[in-house]
Amino acid sequence: MSDYYTREGSSLRNARKRKRRRQLMIRRIAVGAFVILLVALIVLLAVYLFKGKGDGGQTQASQDAQTAEAQSTEPVIDGTDEPGTQEIPSSLDADQIAKAKVLAAQYDYDGAIALLQSQSGYENDAAAKALVDEFTAASAACVQVDMTQVPHVFFHTLIVDFDRCFASYHNKSLMNGYNAWMVTIEEFEKCIQQLYDNNYVIINISDIYQKDSSGNYAPNTSVKLPAGKKAVVFSYDDTAYYCQYMDWGMADRMVFDENGDIKCEYTDKNGNTTMGNYDHIPILIDFCREHPDFAWHGHKGTLALTGYNGVFGYRTEYRMFDNATSDEKAWLDANPWCQRSKLDDYIAEAKVMAQALRDNGFEFASHTWGHRHCDQKSLDWLKTDTSWWLERVGSIVGPTDIFVFPHGSDIGGGEDYTSANEKYAYLKSQGFGVFCGVDGVSYYWNQFRSSYIRQSRIDIDGYLMWRQLDGNNTALSKLGLDVNAIFDRRRPTPVTTS
Repeated sequence: MSDYYTREGSSLRNARKRKRRRQLMIRRIAVGAFVILLVALIVLLAVYLFKGKGDGGQTQASQDAQTAEAQSTEPVIDGTDEPGTQEIPSSLDADQIAKAKVLAAQYDYDGAIALLQSQSGYENDAAAKALVDEFTAASAACVQVDMTQVPHVFFHTLIVDFDRCFASYHNKSLMNGYNAWMVTIEEFEKCIQQLYDNNYVIINISDIYQKDSSGNYAPNTSVKLPAGKKAVVFSYDDTAYYCQYMDWGMADRMVFDENGDIKCEYTDKNGNTTMGNYDHIPILIDFCREHPDFAWHGHKGTLALTGYNGVFGYRTEYRMFDNATSDEKAWLDANPWCQRSKLDDYIAEAKVMAQALRDNGFEFASHTWGHRHCDQKSLDWLKTDTSWWLERVGSIVGPTDIFVFPHGSDIGGGEDYTSANEKYAYLKSQGFGVFCGVDGVSYYWNQFRSSYIRQSRIDIDGYLMWRQLDGNNTALSKLGLDVNAIFDRRRPTPVTTS
């Protein structure tokens, strides 16, 4: 038998096996060390190849990646979908940059550019210069608005509490009137949203015209908008929060909240008074804060004011105290805090509110002092009423050349005004040269003459919406409004004017 199979042979075999295992382990360790060394060399080579040439700069691949990332998230001008420039760090005041973007969103490109260029450090600020280039290009792309074809819409005070306004205990005649001439808060919000979605941009009445040094009128040529945007004039009748509105579910007056923002007070059926967006003015201010591109240069419309109950809900009219009607007496009895001895305080408060409204993009017009049909009243009545308006309202809100006829009752037909029209001649002598009636049929009706301007308005209210729904009027559909989606089906129908 070979020694290989003996006990001694077995020991020899085991020794040989141990030797082979040690040799195999040595070879594996050597191979592993070689692989580790090779990987280390590859890493070092990669670092060397991708490293900047001694200046710490980025590689082209890294720069391309960062550029793609920056371009994938373009900033936007506040409240619009328009792309802005790439976010380049700016040394200018952040609030001023934000203000400039809002001005540009309101199509006031010149104002935005002037604001940026007036900032200290602008000349060396790449971000500000990039914004100026962007605003300059956007301005150049705008199209001049044809003011002879601009529509004009208007609203009355909004209904806050629908059930309260249309309660069965109310006078049916008044209820029919409020049903016809007013909209609810919800209807108003739907309306402005639809107009915004349809690319309308609000302008004031005074934006449609310009006057030369001799006082001659002409269409304004300075209003320009991006292609596809359409101008629309907004106005609001009364805004006095009349005494007769008490207990009808409407706002009481305009006030300021703790932040200095314009709001309205509202007293509910239980006598609790709260502050909020209870009428069109604060609603529109908040809407345009979120959508600055809805208001050209921040303009939000014209308030056509009467005077017999004061303005903005402030009882600034002494005749209301001295010769109170039944509605006024009931209101005064329910509000004993309101005293004639405080009249000067109410006037001062109303002046502060008037300035705040101007600062928020509103302007003012005469709606007569007494809210009567100008076509039916005498010339003597018009003279007395106008003098009262100038004395008691114009002194609070400031001068205006805009006259909005109550009830849409124009003092002439479709023919031109002439000096033979005594009412027109008198109003011209008092500084009025822009006159607004109510059409409610045409998409727009504008009459530009060198001595005056006339513009008819579309009433957005319960009556015209109902006329649209029953197929007898198309004015609102011409504006692109979907009345089916706006009209509150709880309204008493048919909606009539009597």
